[in-house]
Amino acid sequence: MKILPVLAALALTAASGCTTATQPPSLYSHSVIDIGIVCSDLERSVRFYRDSLGLSEVPGFTGAAKVTGDCGLCDYRDVPVRQFTIPGSKGTTLKLMAFTPAPVAINQRYLESSLGLRYLTFFVDDIEAARLRLAKSGVAFLAKGPVAIPGTPLFLAVVKDPDGNFIELVGPRP
Repeated sequence: MKILPVLAALALTAASGCTTATQPPSLYSHSVIDIGIVCSDLERSVRFYRDSLGLSEVPGFTGAAKVTGDCGLCDYRDVPVRQFTIPGSKGTTLKLMAFTPAPVAINQRYLESSLGLRYLTFFVDDIEAARLRLAKSGVAFLAKGPVAIPGTPLFLAVVKDPDGNFIELVGPRP
């Protein structure tokens, strides 16, 4: 399963420094959005995103306690972060981290169960190849997936990561 270098609805389209008469200058220095996910079990989530979905791990970092506290992200603690990208992409980075004790989980039964970031979308070359790769890791599509997207040659299938976050896979059938 090859994942295309796009995360739906998360890529910014304005190129840095490009403006037109109808478009104001961008405030952003990068044309992508990085996403941070707090995991209950970091190694289990690493296996899911790296081994099951096929993302590539890239060098991570540790957010220093003074920085995480002074900016309001954490209560002054070091935060080790592992980072993943779509293979060959210079786009969106998925940042995984975990805390002890584990934070309280939100209701992940359905999209409408909780507020906040609810899902990630990955565009794949072949929805069946994606299913087979996930099945090798013991991950199955939810409900009736893959489901045809009306008016397109694409199908949508959904899985959940180890903490119940929704992962959409969109792509054609062979």
